[in-house]
Amino acid sequence: MSFKTTFRNIISRIKGENIDDTRRDNSFFEKSLVYINKEFLINKEVIFITIAFNDADLISLQINQIKKHVTGNYAHLIIDNSIKVKGAHSNAIYQVCKKQDMSYVKIPSNPKMLDPSFSHGFACNWAVKNILRHYNPKYICFIDHDIFPYKSFSVNYITKNQSFYGLKQIREDRWYLWPGFAIFDLSKIKLEHLDFLPIEGLDTGGGNWLTIFQKYNESYKYSSSRFLSIPGLEVTNMKQDYKVEIIDDCWVHLIGGSNWMNSRAFKRKYETIINDFTIFIDFILSNNSRC
Repeated sequence: MSFKTTFRNIISRIKGENIDDTRRDNSFFEKSLVYINKEFLINKEVIFITIAFNDADLISLQINQIKKHVTGNYAHLIIDNSIKVKGAHSNAIYQVCKKQDMSYVKIPSNPKMLDPSFSHGFACNWAVKNILRHYNPKYICFIDHDIFPYKSFSVNYITKNQSFYGLKQIREDRWYLWPGFAIFDLSKIKLEHLDFLPIEGLDTGGGNWLTIFQKYNESYKYSSSRFLSIPGLEVTNMKQDYKVEIIDDCWVHLIGGSNWMNSRAFKRKYETIINDFTIFIDFILSNNSRC
C-alpha cells in the first residue's frame, strides 16, 4: 500500500468515513451490534439521529418521549458511541432498541474516544457517511441522548423555509449549531458537506462553519434556550449538577448526560429526573415563563 493511500485511510478514519463499503460491510455487521429496520427508515421525510453513549435508560426515555410528542413522517435512528463495541452498555441500548423496533447501529472503534468533543463529532460523521447516505430524507435532525421533547414538535413547522435550524453557538465572529439539536434540510444542504468535528476555537459541530455556515448570510431564526434550577439539589460551580436547559419551550436537555466528569451531584440530579419524569415535566410546565 502506498504512502498516499495509507495517509488517506488514516484521515478518512478520523473523519468517520468508510473507505470501501463493499469490502467492509460484511465484516462490520458480523462484528458489531446492529438492528436496522430498513422499511422504517425508507421514505421518511425526517430522520432523527441520536448519538447514544453508555446509558440505556436515557435512550429508552427519549424513544418514548419522541413517540409521544413528535409528529409527521419521521424515523428515529440510534447510533451507539459507547466505549466498548460489545460491552454491557451497548448491549443494554441494543436490547432497548430491539424491543422498541428502533433502528440501532453500534459504530466501530472510535479513534477519538478519549476526547469527548472529537468522539462525538466522529460519531456524527460516521452516521452521515455510513448510514444516512443510503436513505433519502428531506430533513435530518441530530439530537443528544439526554434531550427529550415534552410538547408537540414538528420539524416541518419549525424549519419552514430555512436550510438549517438549531441551537446556535457563537464564538466571536464565527458560529455553529450544537449537534445535540441541529436540523438540516437536505434539499438545500448537501449531505457530504456536513462535518461535525471540532475545529480550532469551535467545539463539536464546528467543522460545519467551514463547509456550510460561513457561506450563509440569511437572517435565520434559531432555537431559544434558558436554564432552570432543580429545587432541592446541591448548587455547585457546574450548572450540569443542578440545572436543565429548556430549548424552544419544547425540549428539555438534561446537560451532561454522560457525566464524563463523574460528579456525585449530577448523579443525584439524574436520579431525581429519571426516576419520576412525569413530576419533573410538571415542574417544567409550571416554570414555562422565560428566565
